[in-house]
Amino acid sequence: MLKLFLFKDYLKRNFDLPAITIPQEPRAKVLTKSRFMSGLKCDLLLWNQYHSENTMHYSPKNESNLHRMNIQNDSVLLFARSLYPDGIEVSKKSNMYSAHHTTQKLIKERKTIYNASFLSSEYFSKTDILVPSTQDDSWEIIEIKSSINIKRDNVKSLSFQLHVAKLCGLQINNCSILNINPDYVYDGNLAISQFFVKTSLTDKIKFAQEEFHRQLEYLKGLIKKTEVPQMNHEYSCSSPKNCNLKTCWKDLEDGDIFNLREGGDLVSKLYKSGIHYLRDIPNDTELSTSQKIQIEAERNKTPYLQEEKLKNFVDSLQYPLYFLDFETVNPALPLYNKTKPYQHVPFLYSLHVQETPDLPLQHYSFIDSGKQDPRLNILAELSKLILPIGTIVCYNDTFEKRCLRESVQLFPEYSDWYSSINENFKDLSDPFKYFYYYHPNQNGSASLKAVLPALTGLDYKELGINDGNMANLEFLRAKTMNLPQEEIEGIYQFLLDYCKMDTYAMFKVVEALRKLV
Repeated sequence: MLKLFLFKDYLKRNFDLPAITIPQEPRAKVLTKSRFMSGLKCDLLLWNQYHSENTMHYSPKNESNLHRMNIQNDSVLLFARSLYPDGIEVSKKSNMYSAHHTTQKLIKERKTIYNASFLSSEYFSKTDILVPSTQDDSWEIIEIKSSINIKRDNVKSLSFQLHVAKLCGLQINNCSILNINPDYVYDGNLAISQFFVKTSLTDKIKFAQEEFHRQLEYLKGLIKKTEVPQMNHEYSCSSPKNCNLKTCWKDLEDGDIFNLREGGDLVSKLYKSGIHYLRDIPNDTELSTSQKIQIEAERNKTPYLQEEKLKNFVDSLQYPLYFLDFETVNPALPLYNKTKPYQHVPFLYSLHVQETPDLPLQHYSFIDSGKQDPRLNILAELSKLILPIGTIVCYNDTFEKRCLRESVQLFPEYSDWYSSINENFKDLSDPFKYFYYYHPNQNGSASLKAVLPALTGLDYKELGINDGNMANLEFLRAKTMNLPQEEIEGIYQFLLDYCKMDTYAMFKVVEALRKLV
């Protein structure tokens, strides 16, 4: 059976470090840069990293996306090093003491250092690239980010690196971020000088020093506590949907208040007041119409239906029906000509066609064969299959329309065809976004994966790939890594099955809606 990517193996292989102990102070707690950043987001996550053996067995909400981004971060980091080709790497697998010792040796030799490591009695920090000045004895800290924007966290991360480097006796003249140029267009060869943008954050770090030291002292005190800290809403997440530990909200049952559609600050306020479930929200609470519908459906455990609006939607679907879905890849390092970093490029489509209500479904699909740009093949095939009559049914059709529009810009010979079908799209998510229909089993979500089981009892659980981020991740692995051909073919089959399920699911949802009206 095909073995899909296991992130825990990746972590162990690339980032596993021995436990930290300071011989002179056996009870001391060394604060690392990654844990400092964790602490800024959640008190309990940081505390558990020092007091619980099972800390790293958490499961983020969107694990597939986390895996994909970590692989991309690594590829961007390696590419960025090409700007400083004479650097020497401090091994990630070194323990903290040997990594610090190696760094100090290279500093004396005035070498550019990849993964420079600094250990003091209280802190440990790594720097992506440490570059010696050609003017004096100072150094520049450079952090590589695979994002296209500078974020507040970048200032905090660099502040920590600067602080620890100075404690270890290093003179730092500049702290910079090297991130991705959003306007870069790939032309078949990655031009490193154009791909990255370098920005000094030294002034912002100086401006934020007071806040940095306040946070540092707070987190240092936190990890020394022997008792489990209480949730601090200034330093903790505000929803189980974003909880990495999966322990803070473990007592919540189905129908919890965090499923309230567009709940925002109201949810946090209600939770703090002791209201944990939708059914318990007071009737005098100021709510939107959709929120009232959701709460009433939860209390009664029955679906809500606006029959006239739903009927109008169903009646607007004109045969032949084309159920269309794309799977896309959006890597930091572009794969295809005339694309930008993180641009979504369709590599796979699934199309179910129903000519008339009485005729059986027909299915068509295509996946990137690697021989030419998949967008050209997709346009060539779909232009023959989708005629300028009938309805093209998509779930959140803005995405499919954008994929087609951008593809047509590259291959304008299909412009007339696209113009002929552009008005025929119908967004199947509309009845659920606007509450023409709502089932309490949707748990506040209007996504296809929430609607399908609520309406039909079908789901994606038995598929080898069962969410879009996993599809993106596995295609990226098959396309960019040296995998056995058998594994690549297995991944491609899983991808085809997943995309096919998306378009079949839309057909089944439409079928169920017809029965309701």
